[in-house]
Amino acid sequence: MNHLGADSFYQTIRAHQLGGFFAGQHDYIELILATWPQNIPKELPIQAFFYLDGGLAGAQFDQNDFFNSTGGKVVPIIKINLPRAANADAQFIYNQADQVK
Repeated sequence: MNHLGADSFYQTIRAHQLGGFFAGQHDYIELILATWPQNIPKELPIQAFFYLDGGLAGAQFDQNDFFNSTGGKVVPIIKINLPRAANADAQFIYNQADQVK
């Protein structure tokens, strides 16, 4: 991820807030990527595992699996707290207690 990665991610969050622009049958934004070859965990550009409320166990499983599959590469687990109002900000939280590696 280059220096524009954080801003690009932020812009996708902002796009969700465009109200009626995405209303209707397809009221979501979808990111479609080409699939990678199988069995190349060390080559995947994974920088972190993100989770929402209720998703910590899954993120911890993924972090541990990635660690084992890459021979010890550690990437952080980050919690996302989504805003409850359009004028509020999302929060991205690193908590040492969430990490299994």
